[in-house]
Amino acid sequence: MIVRKIRSSLRLKLVLASVIVEIVMLGLLLSNSVRLLNIANEEHAESHLQEIPLLLNAALAPLLFQRDFASIEDFLNDLIVGDQHGISYIVILDKSGQLYGSRGNVDPKNLPASSEYIKIDADQPILHASTPLKLAGRIIGKVRFGISIAHLIESKKSLIFQGSLIASSEIILTLVLLSFIGFMLTRHITRLVASTKLVSQGDHSLKIQVSGTDEIAVLAKSFNEMVSAVDEKTTALKESEEKYRSLFETSSDAIFIYDPESTNIIDANLATSKIYGYRKDELIGMSCLKFSAEVKESSSTIDKIREQGEINVPDRLHQKKDGTTFLADITGHSIQLNGKNVMFAVSKDITERRRAEELITTNLREKETLLQEIHHRVKNNMQVISSLLKLQSNSIDNEQIKMALKESQSRVYSMSAVHETLHESENLSEIDLNTYISRITNTIFQTYSANPDQVILKNTIEKMPISIKQASPLGLIVNELISNSLKYAFPDDRKGEIMVHMKKLEQEFELIVMDDGVGIPEGLDWKSTGTLGMELVRTLVENQLDGSIDMENQNGTKFTIKFNTDT
Repeated sequence: MIVRKIRSSLRLKLVLASVIVEIVMLGLLLSNSVRLLNIANEEHAESHLQEIPLLLNAALAPLLFQRDFASIEDFLNDLIVGDQHGISYIVILDKSGQLYGSRGNVDPKNLPASSEYIKIDADQPILHASTPLKLAGRIIGKVRFGISIAHLIESKKSLIFQGSLIASSEIILTLVLLSFIGFMLTRHITRLVASTKLVSQGDHSLKIQVSGTDEIAVLAKSFNEMVSAVDEKTTALKESEEKYRSLFETSSDAIFIYDPESTNIIDANLATSKIYGYRKDELIGMSCLKFSAEVKESSSTIDKIREQGEINVPDRLHQKKDGTTFLADITGHSIQLNGKNVMFAVSKDITERRRAEELITTNLREKETLLQEIHHRVKNNMQVISSLLKLQSNSIDNEQIKMALKESQSRVYSMSAVHETLHESENLSEIDLNTYISRITNTIFQTYSANPDQVILKNTIEKMPISIKQASPLGLIVNELISNSLKYAFPDDRKGEIMVHMKKLEQEFELIVMDDGVGIPEGLDWKSTGTLGMELVRTLVENQLDGSIDMENQNGTKFTIKFNTDT
């Protein structure tokens, strides 16, 4: 009965909770006070225990050494009878354990053990201690004594009694005060509850009338404002529902809501009827699996929506009421509608889009085939030109003309290498740099009939793509620099190496072509030699690659070329 009243009464809950808190807080406060008093008493007792041995040693050691038993007896009488220093008993022994004197309520032959630690406890009103008697650093005896802590125990009991009395008075006062405050609060809240029930029945026009400026009046005002806000939100929600209903009905895609367990359609828009050929009344209650020409796969899709919450199927074969099939892009979501878990699906007829994609793909393949054929024919034409130059050079005895034809042949191949690499590549907009440069350098060595035992070629080229726009001039540059090294760097069958390094540095490429040959003669300006090859290199680097070129002439020749990546 009492428990039921407490559960149904805010006033009693408030009073009970406050009293419990009050009891806990007072209990903690009293407990802490007792703890602090114990600490203070223990510190006082410990200090007392440290002072008494000094006093006893100073007073008794000389008397014990002199065997002045009369003075020892007088000292013991003054100490115990006068109740000085709170000592309840004292026993004096020499260093061999022989009794010299004792006072107090204790049996010298059955002395209690010394206290291991200080504890203010009613069960142990005396602290037992022992101290040696020393004279000139020598132990001449021992004193066993006990200190009374009865007064400390009494002060602790007094504190507990007074604290309990104050706590009880405070709890009674709290009960009276909280009962009055609870009554003053709940009489207004009762009126507020009655008004709230009317609002919960849908009467948003009702305003709660509570007079005054206290917290209840503020609560009533806030409640009235909340009701007005709810009314506005309800109106906005209805408008939003109408807007989304309009979007739902006017969408060109089929949108339908169905039960995830039975797969029966709960609602569907006009586009669903138009696309699938069913009337609206036929759709409601019909299984959405009837839309699918792949029922097993569609059932699996519904299971995945249950697990994942949403899914997209880009191409699923659906069928209309007359049996006509079409490709549909399906998006499914699991949502909450009126507190019930349902599934929301959007079906888009992508038949025309798929046909357009297939047409674009076909046209793209035709263009790729055409471009590959063009690259293949250009490569073949350049190979024909290269072969003609080679045949022409074989029929000429003039070494200077023969060398010029050989250089032209090498340049033609470096240009054809772009088309040859592109013909073999799947990507017609860029080529692999490692394959391309390696192909050019190996062909140059073959063209100049370089002896691999005399001149060694070392390529260190990162595997990375480069655009066609940059590949062609880069191939010509590599061709000219390696050709120069083969022609001039290793005279008189000198042995050496030609090295080609290329890597990407953040937003630019770095190409290094170097040899360890004789180098360029001192005083010769390589930028103004007047030769076609070096002039061609400078023009290609600065004009077509928009880069920079530097030359070092130490232990051979080293050309460093840097240019930005083609963006």
